[in-house]
Amino acid sequence: MGGKKIVEPKLDGVRCLTVIDYESRTVTQYTRNGKVLENFKHVTDYLANFIDEFGRSYVLDGEIMSSSFQDLMKQVHRKDNVEAGDAVLNLFDIIPLTEFKQGKSTMGQRRRSAFLKNFENIFNDSGFITIVPQKEFNLDSLVDEIEFKDYMKDVIEKGYEGVMLKDPDAKYECKRSVSWLKIK
Repeated sequence: MGGKKIVEPKLDGVRCLTVIDYESRTVTQYTRNGKVLENFKHVTDYLANFIDEFGRSYVLDGEIMSSSFQDLMKQVHRKDNVEAGDAVLNLFDIIPLTEFKQGKSTMGQRRRSAFLKNFENIFNDSGFITIVPQKEFNLDSLVDEIEFKDYMKDVIEKGYEGVMLKDPDAKYECKRSVSWLKIK
């Protein structure tokens, strides 16, 4: 494990792909294996108000979280009496829908992360959509290696599962990849 890495907290929620379809003027959320998530309407309705600001179709990759993982799992696929209003969408990536359908992006992780921040005001104003904070470390540097260990310790103390290490130059892949590694 060396070289430059983008590092972020590993979240404990439900992976959620939010498709903002500019042409059909819709926002739909899916699980990683393609099942529609219908119980986070406060998120999809909110994002639908900003389709024009996105200017084209995108997939927002993130994790839905709630007050507790158990509470979230009770609401994810519930058909009635849904109580998911406290759910928060934590975003960590964005890819144009056309590239997502092709299975791979043209931009590297660092550029996609920077691009996602272009929509930060929209997300922050919602109160329930956030961008997962990222830091970059050069793990070939002794100073950065020490800072990374301190960061990892801090993340664990804050209750996260661990961290995600991402290759800053890696293209988004619509499958599991060694470009994103989980460290617990």
